[in-house]
Amino acid sequence: MLPPRTFDLHRAIAELAELNDDPDAGGITREIYTPTYAAGLELVTGWMQDAGLEVRLDAVGNLFARWQGSQPGAPRVITGSHVDTTLNAGRYDGVYGVLGAVAAVRLLRERGASPRRTIELVAWAGEEPRFGTGCVGSRAAAGRLTREDLDRLVDRAGVSMAQALRGAGHDPDRVGEAEIDPAGVHALLELHIEQGQVLEAEGATIGVVTRDRRAA
Repeated sequence: MLPPRTFDLHRAIAELAELNDDPDAGGITREIYTPTYAAGLELVTGWMQDAGLEVRLDAVGNLFARWQGSQPGAPRVITGSHVDTTLNAGRYDGVYGVLGAVAAVRLLRERGASPRRTIELVAWAGEEPRFGTGCVGSRAAAGRLTREDLDRLVDRAGVSMAQALRGAGHDPDRVGEAEIDPAGVHALLELHIEQGQVLEAEGATIGVVTRDRRAA
């Protein structure tokens, strides 16, 4: 159990929003494999470690934080999102899913919960399309990003993903090590905001919890 400590979700989101390569544009620019992005990962890593989690980076920079369950062999639950941004993005996109997961796990640990399944928090690398396509980190985890892809995918300045990986301290030749065996995953949950006004305009609600399953 963790000793009670304050983790202010909104304050953490605001602190991460300060890491911005183009503040004059009015939004947030924090693209994958940049120094600003690395600073953001360092912040998130600290919050994950404060929550008592074991943190690691995989071969493409996906950030994982592990809460070991009581049955280590059981397929795990993964939850999270991303902390990179597109150009001039909003402060909640992706970040809310990662830091919301940190807040939830902190609360569970502070209340003495002990999960049966291992829970892994994740910040997927490169969810936004710096290299002309998105979800590169999760594609690597699914085994759908090859070494050849890393040379083919380039950003607006002509920098390949392979070059950017090297600059961030990763070895492009190890991309295959990021693949996750789906047999070891029970479920993947992502908390994410809507990127437009459709649901609000229609008065629609999705994913709303109406009761505690234990009471059913």
